[in-house]
Amino acid sequence: MNKKQTCIVRGDIGFTALVCVASMATLAGGARLFWGKDAAGFFKGWVRNPLQIGAPAPCSVFVAKEITKHVQRCVAERDLTDMTPLRVLEVGGGSGIFSGKLEDILQEVELPYTLDIIEIDAGLANTLQKRFVTNEHIKVHCLDAADWNPDYKYDFIVSSVPFTNLDTVTVERILTNYRSIVKPGGFISYVELMWFAPLKEMVLRGESKEKFVDKLNTIKHFREQFSVEKVDVWMNVTPAHIHHLQIS
Repeated sequence: MNKKQTCIVRGDIGFTALVCVASMATLAGGARLFWGKDAAGFFKGWVRNPLQIGAPAPCSVFVAKEITKHVQRCVAERDLTDMTPLRVLEVGGGSGIFSGKLEDILQEVELPYTLDIIEIDAGLANTLQKRFVTNEHIKVHCLDAADWNPDYKYDFIVSSVPFTNLDTVTVERILTNYRSIVKPGGFISYVELMWFAPLKEMVLRGESKEKFVDKLNTIKHFREQFSVEKVDVWMNVTPAHIHHLQIS
């Protein structure tokens, strides 16, 4: 290979490397815009315990915007002379995509608030604790949502708990706890991946299918008592239903 050919090859390699780096940067930037800045922690948690995480990817910023909209509305309409603390519970903190959105909303006006975040995965909980360590209004708790028993009630509960991955007894315990710790008139908003339950019901057989259908009926019964709205968000992996309930 002569000197000219060598220069061409080196130039091609350099150009290819530049394209690869640029492509990776673009993908990383796109992922950050779609999933927020801490998506990597979610995937690490998924590798540790995929059934506990329950989703193939973090919820998108579009899901975060929809699931927190009643908190946003409440803050926007709040009487600035009312200094009663606004209390919000997030269950399933994950990568912090909802947590970050809630922090932004709650800090829009200078009103007292408490944001409790429950995350059962120790690694993800630790990451969230580091992220919000300077905000005295936000506390991260590493435990099962069914075991959370604060000495106050919430105006809003935002939940990404993967109900389809849990057994019926656990689902009942969590829903019963939600009902007991939310204020009368308070909202529970939760995400449900759109196609997981129908596909799982389709492939299950026998007793496993009966138990799964029983669990779905438990969730449906709870939802139908208090449902005010269901919104489909297509910009997510996979598309999701957002259920908004108001507890009477």
